[in-house]
Amino acid sequence: MATYELENLKSNIGFLVSTNEFLSSSTSPDVAKLFFAGCKDTDDYKVVNFEITADVSSLKNLVFVDIDKCLGINCESEILFNIGSIFKIEDVNHNSDIGAPIGNYTQALEYYTKVLHCRNDQSNMARIRLNIGAIYSMSNDCEKGLKLCIEVRDIIQQVQLCPYNEIIRYQGIIGDINLIQKDYDTAEHYYIAAFETSKRFLFTDHRLRLHCIKSLTDLYVKRNMKEYAIQFCLDQLSVYEIYLPEIRVNIANLSMKISELFEDSSDQKQDLLLKALRILETSVHLEYVATANCLMMIAEYYQKQNFDERASNYYIR
Repeated sequence: MATYELENLKSNIGFLVSTNEFLSSSTSPDVAKLFFAGCKDTDDYKVVNFEITADVSSLKNLVFVDIDKCLGINCESEILFNIGSIFKIEDVNHNSDIGAPIGNYTQALEYYTKVLHCRNDQSNMARIRLNIGAIYSMSNDCEKGLKLCIEVRDIIQQVQLCPYNEIIRYQGIIGDINLIQKDYDTAEHYYIAAFETSKRFLFTDHRLRLHCIKSLTDLYVKRNMKEYAIQFCLDQLSVYEIYLPEIRVNIANLSMKISELFEDSSDQKQDLLLKALRILETSVHLEYVATANCLMMIAEYYQKQNFDERASNYYIR
């Protein structure tokens, strides 16, 4: 929603608003959140989630229908409101959860902790600890995250067949922890170790290789080495383009990452985003979130160049 429209709502508590078309909603907050996954607040637009309360007993006309009941399936818990439905604005509050990544870290931590008590082989135990360590890292609980990564390292040393995925992951998580603590030298050491391991033992298109590239890029930006970060990414993009078919989604994801490093007015930013979109739209496997994020980035680019009609077209898509 445009920021000025949101401010208008805030200043008109108790007033009525009407829809000029059918309004699709959901009784499930989690389903509703999926529709703005990846969206971010900007100066001009805000992510808004409407909570609708309907007193069915007092309704005189049929204004909405439960789609799942009509179809006889349990899908998106969809509720469809009629054209011209009228709503009263009761309140407008900021909810920080909307802008946060979808997921309940506390719940995930509880599940992983339970699994630790089950009988698993050493490789699975290492993976479980890494997942818990990643949660601690995302929650800025660096001490617990680091402790688990060290435990994983000790477990891996006892495994006969070396699990390179887990090695790369624990190196990356330790790098993340040091990045949070602003120990950039140590973070770079672990990020490079993870990247080099991925180059030696994983396929070029492996998702962990891309994750290593993004981690090093973020580190270089933190160290005010943006030009170096751009060149590093372009070098890796060249590797992808040489060894992978053009339709590979990793090329699109890396192109989007590189575009973030260029100035808003840069033609290179536009070229990279349009290239990424072409790949995503012709990919065999549909990448809904990546495609939506790419469309949003292109729309924001055109909006900042004052090409409002172009921006609107991409926002609508």
